[in-house]
Amino acid sequence: MNELQQLPDMTLEEAQAKHAQLKSLESVMRSSLLEMRDRKGWLVLGYASFSEYGETEWGFSQAYLYRLAKAAEVQKIISPIGENEIPESTLRPLSKVDDADKKALYEEAVERALAEGKKLGAKMMEEVVAEHLAKSSQMQKRIDFLELDKEATTKQNDELRNALAYQVDSKVDEKLAIERATLILENSNALQNAQKLIDDAQDTIERLQQESAEQLERFKKEKDKAIKDGISLEINKRETEIRQLDYQVESLQKQAAELRAARDLLDTENGTIKQHQESIKDINSAIQTIKSALYLADESGNTPVELIQAWNALSLAMAELANQLSLFCNRGVGSVVINGNLLSADTNDDFGVDTFNNWGNA
Repeated sequence: MNELQQLPDMTLEEAQAKHAQLKSLESVMRSSLLEMRDRKGWLVLGYASFSEYGETEWGFSQAYLYRLAKAAEVQKIISPIGENEIPESTLRPLSKVDDADKKALYEEAVERALAEGKKLGAKMMEEVVAEHLAKSSQMQKRIDFLELDKEATTKQNDELRNALAYQVDSKVDEKLAIERATLILENSNALQNAQKLIDDAQDTIERLQQESAEQLERFKKEKDKAIKDGISLEINKRETEIRQLDYQVESLQKQAAELRAARDLLDTENGTIKQHQESIKDINSAIQTIKSALYLADESGNTPVELIQAWNALSLAMAELANQLSLFCNRGVGSVVINGNLLSADTNDDFGVDTFNNWGNA
């Protein structure tokens, strides 16, 4: 112990060499700790966690242990293997940025330190990182703004394309309309004109929508009127058909009445014909008697009383028959058959006693 106290102070060269050695040991420790963490060396040594291993074996707090491991990660990203070890405090600000930006920011900090003739330390690195984060924040805001502007521009483009497509002639190719809209959108003045076109198109759309609604309302009214007119026409048609059916029914009823009258007349005429038949039978019977009497008269030369009586009876029967036939024929009976002879008569002919007498004389 006394020998150590008697050692002379280090020279500058000795101090620098020893400091470099310690830095080298720190570099080895950082990389080793990173490997112990990533490859779970602490687990095979019987520790429950990487934090427990660092605190037990090295007396490092959890925060410091993870800073050393994180510094080793950053060291691997920004410098090749074998390069001088960079202090953990200098590397610490780089943990706040993406891996893709770490190396570029480190090189920027080195260049700034050389330009200013200063040694690169944690403060300068923090300044570079802070400027980068500020720029990144502004850039992100700008990107977000551009995204919103892009969405708004895209929406305006869509509206403009729709407005232009609506206004151009239907025969113009749709692709040409989109190209025109794209050309208009390439400068700010054209954008203002395009916005005006959009406003005009919106007004036109609203006007057309109103006109369409009015036309639809008129169509509904005309449809209702047409339905009512159609119903009226159908009702008139049905009423006409009903009147025609009523006329037909009335005509059929009239015809039925005429047929019933004709039937009744025929029944009456049939009764009359039966009476005529009875008279004709009596006449035939009288004729037969007369024939017999005439035969007897020819044999004896005298006129029997029976012949005279028979002739009187025949004369009366024939007179009655002639009277009945006269009445019958004057009512319009068409024809009568007596003893196989057809006697025709109508309302315009005289068919009476003389006709019958002529027939009897014959």
